[in-house]
Formats: sequence, structure tokens, C-alpha cells
Amino acid sequence: MTTPPTMRLYGKTTKPRRAESDTIVANPPLGSSEQGSQALEKAKAATPPALEKWMKDFGVEAQLPTIPKTEFSLVELWNSGVRWIISSLSEAPAKASDDINQGIQYLKDFTKYTRTLWVT
Repeated sequence: MTTPPTMRLYGKTTKPRRAESDTIVANPPLGSSEQGSQALEKAKAATPPALEKWMKDFGVEAQLPTIPKTEFSLVELWNSGVRWIISSLSEAPAKASDDINQGIQYLKDFTKYTRTLWVT
């Protein structure tokens, strides 16, 4: 186990305090969307029992609302957003080029117009 980094606060060097039961989670390697879906299902299955245990431990008497069923897949919704962003990013160079060309044409037209004002 590595030691935590030191912090400098008001001229004092301190180390962050951490309970022994705290766990440090490293960034896991990215997997496929199928692996992500499986992890999401595991998290959904683990959340209600964990909340029930917490409520029993702390004596909270509350009825949690049920999780609503959705008519759409969250994974498909996420993936459609990712596809839209990638598509927009792939079109960005061509769009920027078109905008620059329009700006150059505007400047050319503007300088022609101002020249005719000065000449006449």
C-alpha cells in the first residue's frame, strides 16, 4: 500500500486521514458496451438491498418509491448521444471550412463595395 500524498495547508504539512475500512478504487479499464450493461444491471440489483440494510442500521422508517419502468433503453439512449457527438465532431472540419470560405467571400464583397464608395 502506498502512502497518501502530503498536503500543505497554512504552512503545515499534513497527510489526509483515511479510515482503514475505506477502499480506494482505481479507474477500471474501459470495456465493451455489453460489459457496461452487465455492470449497470449488477449495480441496479445491489442498490435496493444496500439501501434496505442502511435504513435498518440507522433505524430509518421510510418506504422508498419503486423504480419506474422505462419505455426505452438507457443504453440505447446513451449510445445515440455518443453517435450524435461523434458525427458532429466528424463534420466539424468541413463545417469550419465552409464558414471560413463564407467569411472570406464576405470580406471580398465588402472590400469591393467600399472601393466603389471611395472611387465615386
